[in-house]
Amino acid sequence: MLRQRIFERQKRLGVIPANARLAALPPEVKPWNSLSESEKRVAARFMEAYAAALAFCDDQIDRLFDTLERNGQIDNTLVIYIQGDNGATPEGGSHGIVNYAGRFQIEPDMDAALAEIDKIGGPESYPAAPLGWMMAMNTPFPYHKVIASRLGGITNGMVVSWPKKISQRGMRRQFTHLVDVMPTILDAAGITPPQSVNGVKQQPFDGTSFTYSFADAKAPERHRKQYFEIFGNASLYQDGWLVASPIFQLGLAGSPTPADAEKWELYDLGTDSSQTVDVADRYPEKLRQMRQAFDAEAQRNNVRPMSANNLPFLLSGGRPEHTLKPGRYTFVPSGFRYPRGVFPSIHNRSWSIEADVDLSGKGSDGALITQGGRFSGWGLVLLEGIPTFLYRTSDTDDSLTRLAASAPLPLGLHRITVRFHVDGPGLGKGGSLEMAVDDITVATGRLDETAPIRFSEEDGTIGWDSGTALTKDYRAPFKASGLRSVTVELGPLQTPFAAPTK
Repeated sequence: MLRQRIFERQKRLGVIPANARLAALPPEVKPWNSLSESEKRVAARFMEAYAAALAFCDDQIDRLFDTLERNGQIDNTLVIYIQGDNGATPEGGSHGIVNYAGRFQIEPDMDAALAEIDKIGGPESYPAAPLGWMMAMNTPFPYHKVIASRLGGITNGMVVSWPKKISQRGMRRQFTHLVDVMPTILDAAGITPPQSVNGVKQQPFDGTSFTYSFADAKAPERHRKQYFEIFGNASLYQDGWLVASPIFQLGLAGSPTPADAEKWELYDLGTDSSQTVDVADRYPEKLRQMRQAFDAEAQRNNVRPMSANNLPFLLSGGRPEHTLKPGRYTFVPSGFRYPRGVFPSIHNRSWSIEADVDLSGKGSDGALITQGGRFSGWGLVLLEGIPTFLYRTSDTDDSLTRLAASAPLPLGLHRITVRFHVDGPGLGKGGSLEMAVDDITVATGRLDETAPIRFSEEDGTIGWDSGTALTKDYRAPFKASGLRSVTVELGPLQTPFAAPTK
């Protein structure tokens, strides 16, 4: 069993304490021996792709170190490498999913994965491996991403290199958090952060520099307290103890909030580094103190009110976004890439796109505006001179909607307009499409459904396509000639509820 082998190897290498225990698997994880031969075949392919991605990442880090060494800078360069941004993800489900970007539209399905098995790990896939493998990657901790009350949801490996300053190589066991990275860099560089910038008082860092551990592997711990919370799952670390909310089902409107539950759990990480034994009944006074400490930290960091309903937080509007507001947004061609949050959000609303082009013998093909790509996204492009609007909710052929004029544009100045009228309030509602050239309707159609939350993580671009192509009819980068400007006009949001505020 892979988890057991990893666990034993971690002990041999000293990555975990000698007295560490292997946490139990969540009940929803299927044992490998219970899988069918087809399920094992698909699961193995997903993990092969995952391992290849990690190997590629390691190789690129190695290239960086080789360059620093050749340049004579390796000894005096501080490198902080963190593998991941949370515990391994459960989003691949029991069988894995070929298109992670389409997970909000398509539930993970083993038969679909089996049909696409040869694509997994290639350019036509955006895979997420099955939960069982992810739990193996979280060895020896319990649970996974999103469960912030369990170490498997909040723990990552970190490697620090600075040969000139780190005199003692080896493991460091002092508690360290992501918020410590910036203070560490500033401390290492001898920089004191300003108390104000342009007259604006700056909020002090919560983090603690961990340079103190560079010369002494057993130096007393300085980051002594840290809270965690996501979607109502919560915990607090303090001086070797962890208080944790119970596990609740996520994503149900009106469901209880784990952090508001009366009975929390308590773990002594000094003797139980992998959070396997709840000692709340043994130390009721310590539990009470830790609960009070969490409440104080939650209040200080504006965490309350907490919610177990994660959907509103994922929707556009869950955080301040200027380009979410109704109105007109005009862009000119550039090499800029616009991440989600600073690009007009066309989800769950009516909208229009206007592209002004000058086809004066400069070529007639190219992307005028795009967001996302093959795995979900939209764009207005010129294909052999024909204005074409493309929209897809996933990577499947039947998810692609195409609205195109019947003939190429003649030379000269033109305005191409695409309008979408949503059917009404709701998430992912369909609606009618219309395309006009110089105010004359040239095509009509319909989107039966739309992406309710987000497109694949490929930035918005104007005048070119920076990522995967929306269709096999072109290859990225698909640069347009003669584009003057693009204006996106957004109507009011039609979501059935407002995103929660804090």
